[in-house]
Amino acid sequence: MGDLDALLRPRSIAVIGASRRRDSIGGAILRNLIDQGFQGPVYPINPNAPFVQSIPAYPSVASVPGEVELAIIVIPADQVMEAARSCGEKGVRALIVISAGFKETGEEGQKREHALVERTVLLVAGCKRREGQRTRDRRLELRLRDALGE
Repeated sequence: MGDLDALLRPRSIAVIGASRRRDSIGGAILRNLIDQGFQGPVYPINPNAPFVQSIPAYPSVASVPGEVELAIIVIPADQVMEAARSCGEKGVRALIVISAGFKETGEEGQKREHALVERTVLLVAGCKRREGQRTRDRRLELRLRDALGE
């Protein structure tokens, strides 16, 4: 897989913050993945529900029995870092974070966003790699930092 395949063409997706309510963001994302015919496994992550929209749910990304290439994180900002850490431990290759409470909320949110970017860039660089992939991961890290103005 190329650098961005896990983000643009994932083989499996976890929706962290998947909701039983279809009108919530986490519920709508889960429903859209199913309705639009995503061909791989979709894992709803919700610690409070054994099923989400009739799909077996998992209390955490760590409890998912299969590989997760992409995690879509749709939870409050103060919980995002822990979710990102769990994703790194699971070996998730790409994250999408949909949450309020980052740079748009002021200095504290900006610090939270910076910490998340630092953590996730390190997770990308620290993922399992084949021989010779380290240089490509380092270039990806540098491109991410350039894009974020760091």
